[in-house]
Amino acid sequence: MSKIFKRGIQSISPDLKETVKRVLRKGGNEDVQGVRKKSIAVTSGKGGVGKTITATNLSICYAKKGYRTALIDLDPLSDVAALLDLVEAESAVEDQNLDFGKADMGSFVTPVFKNLDLIFPAPKLKTVQRSALLEKIYQELPGELNSNYDLLIFDLPAGSEFEDNLVFLPFMGMILLVTNPEPTAHAAAGAYIKRAFDVYQDLTVHIWHNRFSPNTQTGFNPKDVVGNYNRNVSEELRIDQRITASLRDFAAVPEDPALNLLRGSPAADENVLRFLLDTLMFIHEERIAGLAAATISNRSFELIKHFLGHHKTIENIDEYLEDIGRYLRLIAEVGVLAEEGRKGKSARSAQTGTSAQVFTPQEKSGFRGFLEKLNSDPLRQRVIRTMDLLETKLNRLEEKKSPFGAGTAVIPDKALDRELSALLVVINRMGSRNQLMLNQGGLLLFYFSLYKLFQSETVTDLIRSLVPSKKNRKGATVRDRHRQIQDLVEGNSEYKQRYLKLLKTLHPIVSKQIANIVKAFNLSGLLFRDGKGAIIRSAYVKLLTNFLHDTLYSGLSVVIGFPFRSAAGAFQEGAEKILQALKQG
Repeated sequence: MSKIFKRGIQSISPDLKETVKRVLRKGGNEDVQGVRKKSIAVTSGKGGVGKTITATNLSICYAKKGYRTALIDLDPLSDVAALLDLVEAESAVEDQNLDFGKADMGSFVTPVFKNLDLIFPAPKLKTVQRSALLEKIYQELPGELNSNYDLLIFDLPAGSEFEDNLVFLPFMGMILLVTNPEPTAHAAAGAYIKRAFDVYQDLTVHIWHNRFSPNTQTGFNPKDVVGNYNRNVSEELRIDQRITASLRDFAAVPEDPALNLLRGSPAADENVLRFLLDTLMFIHEERIAGLAAATISNRSFELIKHFLGHHKTIENIDEYLEDIGRYLRLIAEVGVLAEEGRKGKSARSAQTGTSAQVFTPQEKSGFRGFLEKLNSDPLRQRVIRTMDLLETKLNRLEEKKSPFGAGTAVIPDKALDRELSALLVVINRMGSRNQLMLNQGGLLLFYFSLYKLFQSETVTDLIRSLVPSKKNRKGATVRDRHRQIQDLVEGNSEYKQRYLKLLKTLHPIVSKQIANIVKAFNLSGLLFRDGKGAIIRSAYVKLLTNFLHDTLYSGLSVVIGFPFRSAAGAFQEGAEKILQALKQG
């Protein structure tokens, strides 16, 4: 037990090191080892990456599978009770002032669902309490934890402070490090790995990639945490190959609106505008690609397309060219820094001379002509006008956001209706010359039909009726998130029947709305068809199902219960791998 820490560690308290050793040595060894084998630490290098949501969903997932699960909330900056929308959450936050030395196990436990308990349900636990908490869990409670639960999920504080986080690692059967595919998250995750391995003799860290997307900015590998960390730190701070060998990529869970708390509870009218806007953004990029032809070289096309997609207005072509030049030079400099991390300092001198020259005179002339073509293209200009109208309308809706559920009906907007319908007509006339654009036109037709349909309060009321509500302490009507989560986790058959009924009710209404718009504007070319020309009705069912999911469950914090979602499938796969790893020891 004396070899658990590396020798010569000066940066942590000797007293706390001795506490860890003493608890491991004397804390009812058999029970402590039993607790350790079933314990999963969910941690992160920084806040905001989805650590607590991951811990919560793992707990729910295992409880749903029949495992007696405890979610142990040790993060003073999170509040799992509020995340789960427990009725007891507000009183727990106010009244939690327990004496660890005297309180029994029942004082710390709040039941959540069948097979799931929350332990320490409050933003509590100051740093000075860590020693007392450690001894409470592993000297007084290991017997009860071992007998009452099959799995223990620890939501640890973010960051790599020993007293807050690393002190618990020797007691864990698995360490799960949550990160996102963006530079600061990888930098923080790398710093956590480096710090943990500097302290302890033997560790294995499993990396959980949250909000994962395989396509990110140029020069950034979304799965290469070590590489992205190493290229931004000095040589003495880099993670070496020995540590890298003890890291495991464990899961890659894509973005899902249910897991994005910042999305809140979007209303149906707000959500359909988001879907329309996302579709138009894709159409805009596709139009840029179509107009580019051979004007822009392959080496820079994707970067320039990205810039054009986010800087739509071209008022002065010369100034715009300079802006793109600065953007490409910045990207080139990032590339040089990346090469330095891989090849050493000589990379800068080898590449700096060429990075400043962005365009050859021939490329600059060709690109000027391309920008003129963009500025005069009627389809692109119509797309931009429609996007501007959508963004304005969306901002106004968000300012008047409904406190829960599906909100109220869409207020008719003749300008937006006119631009969307005209855009559909133009895309339809393109025919099969651009199948990708035609497919996006089909999506635009579907969401435009929903947008028109939601101008009926009768329809929006149907969706809102499926969102449970309650009165908060101030008497205001709010979304009952706990009940929604419980219905998903425990499989409320009545709720499922109501959901299916809503889907069956809306589908023919949506189909009729699509047919009316197709007839009114002669848009039959935008309908989804199979190889024999028959309408693919299952495609519209799937689109409607996805839209309802997004509207009803955005910001709910729960991914379990949606078997048709890619995030749910990836999460379940990761959860299963954890169980297998725990069994293998």
